[in-house]
Amino acid sequence: MRCIVNDQECTETRLRLGMCEKHYRRFLKYGSIESTRIDTFNHYDVSSNGCWIWRGAIYSNGYGKTSVKIHGTRLAHRVFYIKYVGPIPDGLDLDHSCRNRRCVNPTHLEPVSRSINLNRGHKARTYCENGLHDITLPDAVKPGTNQCIECWRIRYRKASVKYRQTKSREARLTHSAHT
Repeated sequence: MRCIVNDQECTETRLRLGMCEKHYRRFLKYGSIESTRIDTFNHYDVSSNGCWIWRGAIYSNGYGKTSVKIHGTRLAHRVFYIKYVGPIPDGLDLDHSCRNRRCVNPTHLEPVSRSINLNRGHKARTYCENGLHDITLPDAVKPGTNQCIECWRIRYRKASVKYRQTKSREARLTHSAHT
């Protein structure tokens, strides 16, 4: 027997009330067999700079999150790129030329190697990793590294205090052991 709905979503499981398992559960939960899935490809707003800003769920790292039947839960910008441009070449990441992680505009995405993507992102930064200090100023970055000098000094001072406390504690324990 076939499901009375008989569409692409039907599953090959036992029938209940003439419906496959998927449609039966949807009917119980929502009172209808209609799909509750939103149209992912209309779930964005266009900003003045041409970015398509994702309105859906966002991962903790700031990238849009979508659930499309053929892809599963994926990064929204990757789903849009695949739909409007084509498959992403193996071994390449999509780089946002606009530097906006919520943007899903395929014209703002370029397949590049991981090292190029990370390098571009680093060069586009204007504040340190903690967001506290302007790293575009002269002498704001420690030479030979990409560390903000001010943040490095703060970490160095905290580490020095901790080191002195540890040595002091060890000296007291050694002294009390000898007496």
